[in-house]
Amino acid sequence: MSSSSLPPPRIYLDHAGATLPSMAQMEEISSNLTTDIFRLGNPHSRHQSGETTADIIKQVKESILLHFGVTSEEYAVIFTKNTSDSLKMVAEISSNIYDKNDKGL
Repeated sequence: MSSSSLPPPRIYLDHAGATLPSMAQMEEISSNLTTDIFRLGNPHSRHQSGETTADIIKQVKESILLHFGVTSEEYAVIFTKNTSDSLKMVAEISSNIYDKNDKGL
């Protein structure tokens, strides 16, 4: 990305849960998309592109577990579409675990 295509520098404080990506992140994503776009596919499909994507997802999950010093036997990494979806999932699971009259939560 050229610096001429970037907006002028500014401090923006309302990111709705996430900050803007850095130039290094944007360049890495752009590079990955242009080189890997034809190698990737639906990770649930049983063709080469799908299996490649499934392997990448598995590696990312293992990296996350390693970062936190835990194993897949203790914890599971679950990707959701956003924070609201994650919180909804936690609330639904919690309501199934705890009786509504229980004050454990």
